[in-house]
Amino acid sequence: MCEPRLLRDARSVSRTLELLAVVTNDLAEHSPELRRRPEWRTLRQALGYGWSVAVAASPAAALPVFERMGESEDVDVHWIVRENRKKSRFEKAVRSIPASAPQAAAVIRP
Repeated sequence: MCEPRLLRDARSVSRTLELLAVVTNDLAEHSPELRRRPEWRTLRQALGYGWSVAVAASPAAALPVFERMGESEDVDVHWIVRENRKKSRFEKAVRSIPASAPQAAAVIRP
């Protein structure tokens, strides 16, 4: 779902953000031992990519959701946030929001 060509309308973006949030929260609710398994590590890596694609598709819709994720105390969620912030598409999306928008500064500077 986190492919730019699939995120061209508001409904697709909204559904993708909802799914990303549910999956990210679900990951955080599982034990650290379980999360070390290869399939969970693969999921974490996908989330480390996918959020930045969703933010790039619709910064105004995605950044507030992404910003709330940054408040998590979970180490894997922190890793997901950090990895997405490194992406140039993420930085470009944040820069596209007017400086007066509160989420722009909060998201790019944790």
